[in-house]
Amino acid sequence: MDRLTEQMQKLDALMARAEQLRRQAHKGEDDFQRRMTLMYLAQTLDKAASEADELAL
Repeated sequence: MDRLTEQMQKLDALMARAEQLRRQAHKGEDDFQRRMTLMYLAQTLDKAASEADELAL
């Protein structure tokens, strides 16, 4: 497997995790739980953006 394919798979996994966290945030039982989930979502999206930037180079 080449490097580009590996990076695309990693990006796909990060985006799938981001979608999972987004859905989880909507189902949060209280504000604290939703805020924590949104914080993890922001971190995941930041990692995905970094991966996408690396792919673009």
